[in-house]
Amino acid sequence: MANPIISIAANKSSYAIGELMTVTATYSDPDAKTIVIHGTAMDAEGNVTPATVNVSLADPVTVVITDDGNRTWTKISDSGSVAVFTATA
Repeated sequence: MANPIISIAANKSSYAIGELMTVTATYSDPDAKTIVIHGTAMDAEGNVTPATVNVSLADPVTVVITDDGNRTWTKISDSGSVAVFTATA
């Protein structure tokens, strides 16, 4: 099993004391597997139409942001691959 992948970026390179800091973390699970889900629709006359969709099955990834100033970082959103955190400088 491979380690999760993460990169982080701050919205600015410097902050004033008391200013809101925003960090965006982009992450993924390299061990995610793709599966195909199949479905069919059939009418009363027996006509059948198939459909498929490919989806990714990934292990849950927990993202935590910390800094060396012991600030409390709050997660404000998480799409499953991009998480946004804020803290006060």
